[in-house]
Amino acid sequence: MKRRPGSWKAGVWLWGAALLWSGGGEAASWEARDFTLDNGMRVILVREPKAPVAVFQVWYKVGAMEEASGKTGLAHMLEHMMFRGTEEIGPGEYNKIVAREGAEENAVTAHDFTMYFLKLASDRLELAFRLEADRMRNLLLDPREFRSENDVVREERRQRIDSNPSARLYEEFYSAAFSRHPYGRPVIGWMSDLQELTVGDLRDWYDRWYAPNNAVLVVVGDVEFAQGEELARRYFGPLPRNPALDHPPIAAEPEQGAERRLEIRDKKAKTPSWLAAWKAPSVADPSALEDIAALDVMVTILGDGSISRLSRSLVEESKTAVGVGASYGGVGRDRGLLMLSATPKDEAAIPEVEKRIFAEVALMAREPVDEGELQRAKNQIIAAQIFLRDSVHQIGWIIGHVTLSGADWRLLERYDDHIRAVTPEQVRQVAQRYLPPHGVTVGVMRPGAEAGKGEATKAEDVAKSDAPTKTETPTPAASLDKREATP
Repeated sequence: MKRRPGSWKAGVWLWGAALLWSGGGEAASWEARDFTLDNGMRVILVREPKAPVAVFQVWYKVGAMEEASGKTGLAHMLEHMMFRGTEEIGPGEYNKIVAREGAEENAVTAHDFTMYFLKLASDRLELAFRLEADRMRNLLLDPREFRSENDVVREERRQRIDSNPSARLYEEFYSAAFSRHPYGRPVIGWMSDLQELTVGDLRDWYDRWYAPNNAVLVVVGDVEFAQGEELARRYFGPLPRNPALDHPPIAAEPEQGAERRLEIRDKKAKTPSWLAAWKAPSVADPSALEDIAALDVMVTILGDGSISRLSRSLVEESKTAVGVGASYGGVGRDRGLLMLSATPKDEAAIPEVEKRIFAEVALMAREPVDEGELQRAKNQIIAAQIFLRDSVHQIGWIIGHVTLSGADWRLLERYDDHIRAVTPEQVRQVAQRYLPPHGVTVGVMRPGAEAGKGEATKAEDVAKSDAPTKTETPTPAASLDKREATP
C-alpha cells in the first residue's frame, strides 16, 4: 500500500493541493486543454513548462469497488499483469524500454480506480502514448506469467498485511467501518480469493473495463497542446470503445446507528495503536464542497502538528500518547472516512487516550473555535500545500482523482476561496453533523500473544478469529502500487 505524499497528514491533502491552482491570491486558471475522443476517452493536457519533463497518467474508472465477493484482488492482480507483456512487447520488455529512456513507471490500484503513469523527458512523450495505447487493448495474459505474478501478490499480502500489525489493523478497521460498502474489502484481496483467481478471471476483467470510454488520460508538464492532441488521436483514437460498459450501482452503506468497535492483539506489535473514524462527504457530492472545506480546517485544528488540540492534550499535557494524527480524504467516488489516531505510551494509557480524544471531539461540536486558531489552520493548509505546485505528478494526481470521482476538476481553482470563507460556526456545525458518538468506529491494537492461532483471509474468517470485541468485519483504505508490490 503506497501512501501518497501527505495522504495521512491532517486535512484533505488532495483538496489542499487545490490551493496550488491560485497560489494563494486571485484564482487563476491553468493553461489546459480538455477534450474527448470519438471513442469516449477523455484527455486532459496541462502545460507546466518549468522543466523539460512530463508525467503521463492513464486512469481507469475501475478498482476494488467493482469486485464481487469471492473475487477480491482482481483489480490489483491485473495491474501486475499489465507489466507482463503484450502482443508487441514481450514479458519483461516494458520495464527495459522505459529504463533505457531514463523514464520512471509505476501504477496504483485503489478502490476507486487503477492508474498507470510514466514520468519522462517531454521530448520522449510519444513513447508513453505508444506503450499505454498498446497495453490498453493488446495484453497477453499468459498463464505462466499469471502463475508467477499470482505468487508475487500472495507473498505481498503475507509480508505487507498479514505480517504487519499496523496494516492488519487498518484492514480490519475498514471492514468494521464499512459493513456493506465495497470500501470495506481489501484492495489487495483476501488470501483465499487470491488463491482461486484464474487467468480467465483476469481476461474477463480486462475485456470489460480496459477500454477508452472507461479511461481518462492526464498529461502534465512541458507539453505542447497541438502535439499532445495529435498523439492522443493517433494512438488512442483508433481503439474501439466498449459499448457494453456498465458500472454496477455501489452498494450503499447503511447509516450507522451505534458505535462499532474492534479490538485485536498482535504479538508482532511493539506498541498499542488507537483509531477512530466517522463517515464524511466526498467531492462525489457537489453540494458538499463547503462542508468539505470546513472539515479540512477542523481536522487540521484537531490533529495537524505539535500545536494541534490532540497533540497538546495527549502528548504534551497528559503524556498519555507518543503521537497523534488526523486524516480526511475528501476525494472519492463515495463517502470516505475522517480518521483520528493515536499511539498510546503503553497499554494502560489506552482508556485515557480515548477519553481525551472524544472530549476534544465533543468540545469541537459544542463550541466555535477561536478566530486565531481558525486562521492558523487556514494558513497551515495553504503553506503546506503550496509547495506541491512544483510537482507535475501531484498536479496530474489531483486532476485525475477528482475527475474519476465524478467532479469537474476545474472547481479546484476556487477551493482556496472556500477555505478562506470557513467560519468558526461552520467548523462547529460540521463537527456536530459528521462526528456524532453513534457514528464512530473505534479500533484498538494491543501488543501481545493472540488468544487463538489462525490466518484470517476473508471477512467471514476474521469474524471467527481472535478479535473478541469486534462487532463487524475489516481492510486498509488504501492503494497498492506495483513497484512496492514486486520484490
